[in-house]
Order: sequence, then C-alpha cells, then structure tokens
Amino acid sequence: GTIVYIGKSINIKSRIKQHFSKDHTKTNKLLRQVADISFELTGNELASLIKESYEIKAELPPINKAQKNRHFAYAIIVEKDKSGYSKYVVVKSDKTDQALSFYSSRKNALNHIDQIIEAFGLCRKVNAIEKSQTSCFNYGIDKCYGACIGEEFALMYNERFEESTFALNRIFEENFVIIDDGLSKNEKCIFLIEEGHFQGYGYIETEHSGYGIEELKESVKYSKRNPEADLIVRNHMWSHPNIEIVYF
Repeated sequence: GTIVYIGKSINIKSRIKQHFSKDHTKTNKLLRQVADISFELTGNELASLIKESYEIKAELPPINKAQKNRHFAYAIIVEKDKSGYSKYVVVKSDKTDQALSFYSSRKNALNHIDQIIEAFGLCRKVNAIEKSQTSCFNYGIDKCYGACIGEEFALMYNERFEESTFALNRIFEENFVIIDDGLSKNEKCIFLIEEGHFQGYGYIETEHSGYGIEELKESVKYSKRNPEADLIVRNHMWSHPNIEIVYF
C-alpha cells in the first residue's frame, strides 16, 4: 500500500488514539485514508527523530507534506547574480531541494550569512545584506575586496565564496560519537558525527560499546547527507546536556 503518514512517539498506542480522536483536518484525512498501521522500534528519542526525518524525505507521505520542515521554515541556497558573483539567498525551505542549511526564522538565516561574510571577506551588497548604489560599507573599511563595484573579479571572489560554503553548512567543529540506549538492555545505539555532519547511526552490544572509535564506527549504517539531521542532533545535544559523548 501507499504510506500516507509517518510519525514518532514514545507511547505508540496513546499517540494513535490522539491522531484519531481530535477534530482536525489531519484526523479527517487519516480516517479516510488509513487501512493499516505498522511501527518500528528505535530504542531512543534521537534515533526516532532522525529516522522520522529520513523516512518522510524518502516516502513523501501526503499527510506529512503540509508539515514538511515545520521546525525549520527557512533555508540558505546559493545563486549567481547577473555579473557572475556567487551569493547566498534565504528562501522558504519547502521551496528548494538545494538547501545548504536550515533555520527557524529568516532573521537567523540572515545573521548567519552576515557572520560568514565577515569571516571570509565577502560582499554585503552582493549577498543583499546591504542595499547601496555604490560600494558596500565593508569596502570602505577594507573588509570587502570590491565585488560590489566590479573591482574584484568574479572568478577570484567565487573561489573564496566556495570556501565559505563549507563553513556555512558545517554544524559541528569536532568529530564524536553519541552513545544512547539501544533496542534492549544489552545494546547501545551509536550516532556518528564526523567532518562537521551527522553520518549515520547503528547498534552495538553494550559490552562492546567501550571499544575504540574504529570499532564503534563499524556498527554505524551510513546515511545520505541530510541537513535536518544535523540540526536534530545539535538540538538534542542542547536539550540533553548529560548525554554520553566520545570525542575523537
């Protein structure tokens, strides 16, 4: 059959009752379309959040579609202006599949672009942070090399811009694994964060969880790059400061 909705819950029975008891548009859709319900255990909240994100992106269930990227409504993408200079643009996250990073508000996205501009000597005017008929403010204080007035060639500017993209979408500065509960008491769940991004997760027997990093990485099932997964891991770490982390 066709998957019409994907969700997660600590108490599946209670969550299903909630879905079918509320007087809501989504409830009416579920009542009309659902013929069967299946579930898969993950062992912990972080794994369920990540699995939900990947499954929704893979299956694109119609009832989930309206909720897509509901927590991260804005995204940053890359475009080129008429003169060939690369620039960052803030768009609604459900309008693109080329997002470098996601944000809860347009203001947060613009602030991040501003930080990258300062760090890499990019042009505020080219990136539409500043409107000007002539040069940008940073050009006057030697923090912009003149892309705004054609003084810096697009080829040179774009090389530096390309370097900045790695910093913009790099969520984590260090490599580490998160160790959480597995599917049973005799198992642990290993989440791998490497090269600035979430790479995947897997399960390992508890008695082996104290092994070296290479052994832990062997238990991981690597996943396709998913910017939302990076944010899920970061937010989970912020809300669970005592979670077990091993840096390498």
